[in-house]
Amino acid sequence: MNFRSLSIFIAVCEERSMTAAAHRLHLAQPSVSMAIRDLETEYDCVFFERLSKRLYLTEAGQQFYDYAQRMRSIQEEMDACFHARTYERQLRIGSSITIASTVLFPLLHQFNQERPALQLQTKVLSTYAVEEAVMDNMLDLALIEGTPRNAALTVITLCEDKMALVCAPDHPLARQKTIEITTLQDLPFLTREENSATRSITESLFTLHHMKLRPLVESVSNHALIEAVRSGMGISILPRRLVLPFLQRKELYEITLNDHPLDREWYLIHHSRKALTAPMQEFIDFVRRSIL
Repeated sequence: MNFRSLSIFIAVCEERSMTAAAHRLHLAQPSVSMAIRDLETEYDCVFFERLSKRLYLTEAGQQFYDYAQRMRSIQEEMDACFHARTYERQLRIGSSITIASTVLFPLLHQFNQERPALQLQTKVLSTYAVEEAVMDNMLDLALIEGTPRNAALTVITLCEDKMALVCAPDHPLARQKTIEITTLQDLPFLTREENSATRSITESLFTLHHMKLRPLVESVSNHALIEAVRSGMGISILPRRLVLPFLQRKELYEITLNDHPLDREWYLIHHSRKALTAPMQEFIDFVRRSIL
């Protein structure tokens, strides 16, 4: 079965006549009859009945016609896309929650100002979910923080992202210049959900020192955690870009860990086997120019 056979089948269904279908398609009538016969042989079905010199679809023929119409619609959509090259005017961008909360949307707005004809689609997910979407070809490019897990991803380093261990101004730790990592073991800790990049850096820090993280609060929202820390519920490791305004207003206090800088990287990722379209390459160049 091929698209030519489907086109002949659809024409016969709509004309109810082999001869009329042949005329419509500018084919010889025996060619049309042979194409229908080959389809019926291939699927071991009878698609048409001849009654009073007209053709009528059997039940199998009607079901095959439904499928054929859907396949024709997909083919027409594909033809329109590639003849108009609309795939060169679309870009699917993903982002982790942290990056979306800081720089993503000003970046997208500026990029869209430079490329107004480009259709941008954006998804904001956890870092883990963003990676999965890139692997499943649901996203063309994505901005994430923390080391990507999948070796099939092409990874472009963008910049350093500093983290901050923070507490409320009236917290006992706020009076100390530096603390040892072991001090955190028995303190109420507030953190992001599992599989988030921010949660991973916290877990790695605890694991490195043979400590177990027991979160008092888990949240998908950085801002919810900031409010929880401000209220005095506990301490948290959060992106410094997000907490900086609160530090400047003295609504939060940053705690320094002795000999433990809290740093990570931001990355731009895409599937290693994905062919880079012109919009993808332009966005990569734009982000590197804007963030680096």
